[in-house]
Amino acid sequence: MFIPYRPQGALYSWIEVQGIGHEMRGQQVLAMPLLDAAVRLRYSADGDVCKGPIKLKPIDVASGWVADNATWKSGLTTIGPATQFKGDVGHSSWVQTEDLAFIYRAYSTYDKPLTITSPPSGMPSGAQDCNAGSDVPIMVDASRFPNWKKTGLLRPCEETWGN
Repeated sequence: MFIPYRPQGALYSWIEVQGIGHEMRGQQVLAMPLLDAAVRLRYSADGDVCKGPIKLKPIDVASGWVADNATWKSGLTTIGPATQFKGDVGHSSWVQTEDLAFIYRAYSTYDKPLTITSPPSGMPSGAQDCNAGSDVPIMVDASRFPNWKKTGLLRPCEETWGN
């Protein structure tokens, strides 16, 4: 499905989490922020579905980030700004933001060297525990990266395509 349509501009993301079938076991950490970003980028702030259909705002493909699906077994899935991607677009996934690209990388990399440990199910313990717009801390186990000092936005280093 990706090979014919991504080169034509389809804004698809595909992820297969090693060891998980179709069940949702922590995958919400990627799915919920991805859906949140889609709504925030496409819906106008004054849109009201009670007044009729909402005209969606266009998305600038160049403003997104791309994951190279051919690199998921390489130790760390390669990600970068869409404008810098030089790989096969048919074997890539597009996401809306840099933060989503790093979350995507954490889930797509083979043998998950970076493990999200909290929240344990990928979601806060309940909707009452977080308010819209508030930060939800995501804790990670980066012990398989012995030279890391901190994980910040899940970024080990500045990365450019081709490195």
